[in-house]
Amino acid sequence: MLPLFMHQIHHDIFEFDYENTPDTIAKNSSIEIYITGGYRPFTFATSSNGYNFEGEASYKTRDRNATLFCVDGTCGVDFDVTCNLTVTDGCGNEVEAVIRNTAGEWVSIETVWAHAPFHGGAASCNYYEAPDRIIVGDEAWGVTAYGWKTDSAPYNNCDTYTGWGTVVWEGGTNFPPAGEAGACWNAYLADAPGICCSKTRGPSILRYSYYKWSC
Repeated sequence: MLPLFMHQIHHDIFEFDYENTPDTIAKNSSIEIYITGGYRPFTFATSSNGYNFEGEASYKTRDRNATLFCVDGTCGVDFDVTCNLTVTDGCGNEVEAVIRNTAGEWVSIETVWAHAPFHGGAASCNYYEAPDRIIVGDEAWGVTAYGWKTDSAPYNNCDTYTGWGTVVWEGGTNFPPAGEAGACWNAYLADAPGICCSKTRGPSILRYSYYKWSC
């Protein structure tokens, strides 16, 4: 048996549980908010208009989940289009999250192109829209890229590019959270089957469209 001073209790890393927590909530309804790890007790809190935890702006519990409520009414008047929330554990560690209200929608803010040097021998280069948007809370980015198109499987078999060059955004203020112009966005494209990506093989980012969740 280990001496008492050597006995340790393992606690997982304190994180917001995105896998089990819905990313949207409807007006006049509720959802469960989950976290993992951390030290009890946990304080779930929000200062967003029209939202509460168990009827309170701040709710303390020993459970790793709490119920988030949204009132009925008009978006932007009775409740915010998003709920910004925080969860603090017993040691003062904090995680944050943004829950979108289904009364909102994606509104286009800007579309920004890049100066993209064409690669040698890229006669078969084609533009295409990536299949999904990058979504982070109340922000989203749509991506357009260019890559090789093959006869057997369009866009999923890239040949080697030559003359790899620097690509520069033509303005823009709301840059995507991963990658850069002209480089492979592994953090995003890894989740897009059929699109190959490496430093010398396409695709390269050509432009992005930025969206904001709004009433």
